[in-house]
Amino acid sequence: YNPGPAWIEMWLRSTEHQRVSLPAIDLEFVVEEGEEILTEISAKYDRPRIERLVSGAGLEMTDFYTDPENLFALSLSRKL
Repeated sequence: YNPGPAWIEMWLRSTEHQRVSLPAIDLEFVVEEGEEILTEISAKYDRPRIERLVSGAGLEMTDFYTDPENLFALSLSRKL
């Protein structure tokens, strides 16, 4: 967990030199042994941060639902 930006980063580290091919997007690249690739960022938000993001996007939060322990939330917003 990285508390500064409030997110979890997932990285893969190559155990050997390899060529990666992603034909669906016509991409090919080389990954060296020991090279790391950032594969996921899972951001964590509290209500004040969500309210700032929603407001900054020109939206208004109309509802905010949480589980009993406030570990998960769902916000509903609409365009102003």
